[in-house]
Amino acid sequence: MLVGIHQPHYLPWLRYFEKIARSDVFILLDDVQFSKNGWQNRNKVKTPNGVALLTVPVHAHFDAALYNVTIDNRRPWRAKHRRTLDQSYGKAPFYESHRRFLDDVYSQHWERLVDLNTYMLGYFVRALGIE
Repeated sequence: MLVGIHQPHYLPWLRYFEKIARSDVFILLDDVQFSKNGWQNRNKVKTPNGVALLTVPVHAHFDAALYNVTIDNRRPWRAKHRRTLDQSYGKAPFYESHRRFLDDVYSQHWERLVDLNTYMLGYFVRALGIE
């Protein structure tokens, strides 16, 4: 039996999904220490003007466990992320078929980072047909 373990990341990369697909059991490790300037709350996306860094602003103490990290919703991160994705990928094949999901994600008021990341990961895994 092959077990994969990883902390939930924001907009995971392709190898993350490969790791899930190759695993018989995949465990989301959300009780690790939050990694400031890591990939748990941010990621890079390609845009027509180069790479853009999308960061979910958070409140986190130095030794905070990932499951305790809250999102700073005073900042307009959701609108910025959605606009960047629409402008960069709006004309890409299959983008339209995922628009409802993106509307759902970026219209919700997320309190905890782990909830946002887990919700998005679940959708991506289903959309890719990974069991």
